[in-house]
Amino acid sequence: MCHALSPGTEVTLDFHLVCALLEPSPYRDKVRARVLIFSREQRNVIADFLSADSHYGTQTPCPYRRAIIDFWDPDTGLQGETNGG
Repeated sequence: MCHALSPGTEVTLDFHLVCALLEPSPYRDKVRARVLIFSREQRNVIADFLSADSHYGTQTPCPYRRAIIDFWDPDTGLQGETNGG
């Protein structure tokens, strides 16, 4: 899954799973496109992982919560647009 997010580079979880999806940047569209390749099961694992992260809920608004709802959750996120969920 890490390679799918950023082939050939080290994946930084805060950046690749949260910030790169939320903050406008040239990299954002590339990362958002890669999010769409994950299966429903993979998206569930990532959403669970982010929910359990020590940074979850420490900021208001919570970028982790937003990334889960807007992108990683297979029912509410971007992924509902493709792959049939």
